Amino acid sequence: MGTSDNTLTLHGLIHDLANVFQTILQASDLIASDPRHSDVAAIIARSAEQGRRILSDCGGSDPCNFVDAVTNATQFVLDSVGTAVSVRFRMDADSQLMVPVRASTMERILINLFLNSAEAVRAAGLESVEIRVSAIRDEAGVVVTVADDGPGIPESLIPMVFTPRFSAIPDGEGLGLNIVSTAVVNAGGSIAVANGDGAIFTIRFPFCAAIAASQGMGH
Repeated sequence: MGTSDNTLTLHGLIHDLANVFQTILQASDLIASDPRHSDVAAIIARSAEQGRRILSDCGGSDPCNFVDAVTNATQFVLDSVGTAVSVRFRMDADSQLMVPVRASTMERILINLFLNSAEAVRAAGLESVEIRVSAIRDEAGVVVTVADDGPGIPESLIPMVFTPRFSAIPDGEGLGLNIVSTAVVNAGGSIAVANGDGAIFTIRFPFCAAIAASQGMGH
């Protein structure tokens, strides 16, 4: 049976985008040679590397280290937000904790949640936000929590926050939280949102055999 046209199209797109990211990285190396632009070059390089990680993980399903995913997502968001909002992060998770989703997907989930917090704070006219990220193992799997001290979400809008093109932020695109929800569900997990000091997102991932084996949890 021959390879489908859709598969060939996907492989071609991945190949072409990989070339684009490689060109961007080469350009950032040139910019970095000028000390005046080294900070900007570093941001460009980190963004391009994030894109390459997403491409390299396409079709993969290996579990990833949660702390590594948070670290990469945090840096990407700090680069993206710049000086528009002061974002502080606090993390509470075992350095060896694995989650049953590929690295690029976990980073994409976290990036969109972090950016949502920053955008909500900016829209509310506030200048800073603290984002608290935690992950624990329980009897069913892994529970990830992302909470902030921002304005929260109006209770009447909570049932709609994961709907595509819906945004509680006046100039929001309404895509970020839908991306998060879709990625979590596709990974076999679930996500819920509530208000506390700000918005609280709780994600639950079931354990998989690969994680149980890697962390010595087999019977």
